[in-house]
Amino acid sequence: MAAQRSGSLLDRIMDTDSSTPPRQNVLALLTLGFGLVALACAFVPEWHVVGGWTGLVGLGLGAMAQMESSTTAQRWVIVPGWVLSFIGLLMGFANGGLW
Repeated sequence: MAAQRSGSLLDRIMDTDSSTPPRQNVLALLTLGFGLVALACAFVPEWHVVGGWTGLVGLGLGAMAQMESSTTAQRWVIVPGWVLSFIGLLMGFANGGLW
């Protein structure tokens, strides 16, 4: 019988190499979270400041997460977060900028 890995379901899905520290998973999920918030703010023109800043933070956080990522599963979370952050940032600029 195979030994079962301990940890949460998310850790088992994202840690395909069995040695990834949880910090890299958190960075990947934060990137996706900031991207989703930036995208949600892109649909409301009055929220351009929030959408722009969360998009900018998501891009920076995604760059750091991408440099530290060690598994393909993490990269599958980071890249959509990056794209959503970029869209939110651009829509924030189109609706009035960061101020």
